[in-house]
Amino acid sequence: MPYIEKCLKIDSSEANFFDTKACLLYGLNQLNESMDCYNKAINIEPDLINSYIYRARIFIKLRNNEKACTDIKIIMQLKDKDIYLHEYNDLKNYYSSHCN
Repeated sequence: MPYIEKCLKIDSSEANFFDTKACLLYGLNQLNESMDCYNKAINIEPDLINSYIYRARIFIKLRNNEKACTDIKIIMQLKDKDIYLHEYNDLKNYYSSHCN
């Protein structure tokens, strides 16, 4: 974490730095802080698919069905649908059972 903080001090306009920090926070189960970083990453780079993938997983953990479904739809638009269906079974299964 200290290294990513240094990176953000050098360049706070780099979406991948926020995405990396968010992944670390997600791994530590600090979901609110992780969500903030994913939001910053997406605001900087709206097609950063990794941020949508993990943000959808946070929304699922927080039981926010509407926002999880919205993020999964965005992921499907950004990524080839066949690849998406193969790589992200957890999101595919959630979408099948919870989203219209």
